[in-house]
Amino acid sequence: MSRTMLKVRAEGDIIKVSTYNREIGRKGYFCFLRHDFDGLRLNVPYICEDLGCFAKLTKAMGWSGEELTMRFVWLDDHGNSEYSGIGETICLNYAELKKAIQESNDSGKEVTLLDLVMKFPKIEFQADRNLQTVVSDESIRKKLFSFLNRNFQWPTAKKIRILNDFEPYSFYFEEELYDDSLKGLCGGIVYHANGERPHEGRYAIHT
Repeated sequence: MSRTMLKVRAEGDIIKVSTYNREIGRKGYFCFLRHDFDGLRLNVPYICEDLGCFAKLTKAMGWSGEELTMRFVWLDDHGNSEYSGIGETICLNYAELKKAIQESNDSGKEVTLLDLVMKFPKIEFQADRNLQTVVSDESIRKKLFSFLNRNFQWPTAKKIRILNDFEPYSFYFEEELYDDSLKGLCGGIVYHANGERPHEGRYAIHT
């Protein structure tokens, strides 16, 4: 997936933001108030509206330090209560964004930022017994690897620790967050066998 370019123009208490991504084109401007950013608290989402479009701002700890995830919903009003639109999510280092806002305000010019490269958590197995059972069965091994490729893409997680479960093909997991003041998720990576055809089963997360 291509990265997104964010342009910031600060004019006093008004902050205008536009985005460009090769896959969805140019979007914006979305107008924020300066206090929309200054008043953000960790892990507390804040929702803004501008001309019928919406943005959800969430500040959280990530691999680069304090990060701001901006989830835009860009809507077009066609009249008669008919709308079309697209969603867009970008993640920025919070300090770099604040620096860009101040730089734009001082210079009177737009400042351009690139969104962060997403880094997903390290998967660490501490489950020799069950992992050995899984890898010895080619069909179930492929199901587990496919499951891990689709899941745990959590940018605020530093590590996913996977341990043995009492069921031979299943596991228990613990999430370790970048923000060590919070407790991450824990639960099961459970293999649901299909009756007498265990190789037709599937993996699922239980939290």
